[in-house]
Amino acid sequence: MSKKAKSFIFLAFLLLMVSVAGGCGSQQGAKNDTNTPSTETSKVIALGDLSKHNSKEDCWTAVEEEVYDMTDFVALGKHPPSIVDGCGKDATDLFLSKHSQKAKDKLGGYFIGKLQ
Repeated sequence: MSKKAKSFIFLAFLLLMVSVAGGCGSQQGAKNDTNTPSTETSKVIALGDLSKHNSKEDCWTAVEEEVYDMTDFVALGKHPPSIVDGCGKDATDLFLSKHSQKAKDKLGGYFIGKLQ
């Protein structure tokens, strides 16, 4: 099985687990109603640390002060290559200029922390 297929299967499994956890009421670890990551347990990530993850093989991006590890998503190859332009930086303006709120809501599964 190719690396791309394995990544896709892992992502599909991860999304399934997140959607199952999201339907379990107030269980610990479940997403909240607004699909916004909890800031109570969020890791704080400095801009300098974010900037180290600036390639398609290691892609972290920030949108509205929330940091997302988009590496697995980029590996799927289902987004235009321009997604790499947001790797390693605060890509709020870039992201919001091209995406809807629906797309923003889907980022939650990739959330890893808050930008310092």
